[in-house]
Amino acid sequence: MLNFYINSLYFVLYSMLGWLSEVIYCSIPRKKLINRGFLNGPYCPVYGFGALLVIHFLWPFYPYPLLVFLLGIIVTSLLEYITSFLLEKLFHAHWWDYSQHHFNIHGRVCLLNSTLFGLLCLILVYGIHPFLTKGIFNIPSTFLPLIVMGFNIILCVDIVVTLYTITSLKDRVHSISELNTTLKEKLYLLENKLSSLEEKHLLSEGQRNLRCAEFITYLENEMNKKVAIKNILHDRLLDAFPSFHFIHLEEYISKLRDRLK
Repeated sequence: MLNFYINSLYFVLYSMLGWLSEVIYCSIPRKKLINRGFLNGPYCPVYGFGALLVIHFLWPFYPYPLLVFLLGIIVTSLLEYITSFLLEKLFHAHWWDYSQHHFNIHGRVCLLNSTLFGLLCLILVYGIHPFLTKGIFNIPSTFLPLIVMGFNIILCVDIVVTLYTITSLKDRVHSISELNTTLKEKLYLLENKLSSLEEKHLLSEGQRNLRCAEFITYLENEMNKKVAIKNILHDRLLDAFPSFHFIHLEEYISKLRDRLK
């Protein structure tokens, strides 16, 4: 049981360190603080899983740093690819896209990120993990279950909130899509009606163009009202994943994202 709590604590710490790495890596080029990660809290569970895989499967190769680096690339790239695939199937959405990078596989993984993950594996195996191990084994065993339990409670609550966020965001995007379709249909009907009046000389071309322009302005205002509604959870998710979009609804996600700029 002690091993379970120790590994759980490794998962907690590496999830938090992974989140910190992601925040630094993404915030510097964008020149603002980005709360990265699938969840809202300061942790990225995929890094926790990745670290446990590295610890348990690569530790036997400790005497061979080059092998640790190469195997680290393979293990972490495979984890990232599987994570991307599962998130896409679960939420019918793309979360990140490396298709613009050289040597990518289906846009899910790329050589640059995989190389960086390989370097992180070296840092973990030869630097961070020995240091953390000493610290963890100094924690009284009676406290370990409380720490793990506390984190698990927070994690479960965060997962529920995140699932709600994604579901509500998808509903919102669908409603924007439906509104857009409805407004276009109304515009089409209006244009036909005005064209008919113009043909009967009951309306001049200038009057027809003016009414169409007024209605288009009305349509744009209605769409802007829908898009302008603020939701901090939606905004956080869109800001954290610049390439995130629901499949076949890219246009409407872009409208929401444009509002954040």
